[in-house]
Amino acid sequence: MKISRFYVNHDEIEKVVQLYDLVWDQQDSEMLNRLKRHSSYPGFVGLVAHSKDNEITGFIYGYTSLTGQYYHGILQEGLEEEKDFWLHNCFELVEIAVHPEYRKKKVAESLLNNLQTYLHHRTAILTTQTNNIPARRLYGKNNWLTIRDDFYPVKEGPPYVIMGKLLLSE
Repeated sequence: MKISRFYVNHDEIEKVVQLYDLVWDQQDSEMLNRLKRHSSYPGFVGLVAHSKDNEITGFIYGYTSLTGQYYHGILQEGLEEEKDFWLHNCFELVEIAVHPEYRKKKVAESLLNNLQTYLHHRTAILTTQTNNIPARRLYGKNNWLTIRDDFYPVKEGPPYVIMGKLLLSE
C-alpha cells in the first residue's frame, strides 16, 4: 500500500469523490465543491491510499479548525465548556473513507497514522454517527477519546459522537 498527498487540482480528485459516493452509497453532487472549498482552508491535508495496482483504496482529509468556519461554530456549541481546550490549535478530521473491498486491511489505520505526520496541531477532533461502531472502534484503538456522545450537528438529524485526540502538549 502506498500513501500520498492529494491536492484538489490532481487528476485523481474525481476518483476520491467517486470513492466517497461508493462508501456512503449516494451521489453527492456537492462533494467535489465541498472538497475544493475545504482545500482552500489553512492547514488542509489530504491523503490517498493506493493498492499495488495503483487503485485508490481510501482517503482522508481535514484542515485547521478556525473561528468563522461553518462546522467549527457547530463544534463550539456542542463542546460547551470544553471548546477552548479542544478547538484551540486544532485539526478537524473531516472525512475518512475506505473502499469496501479493502476494509479490515489496515488502510484506515495507515491513513490515520500517516496523516498525523503532517500535523503540528495541539489537538485533533472529528465527528461520526453514534451508531457507526466500526469507526468508533477504529478511532478508540488509535487513542481518540469520546468527548461527547449526544451531539446533534443537525437539529432534526441523527446523533453523532465528538471524538478528540491530544497530539502535542503545550
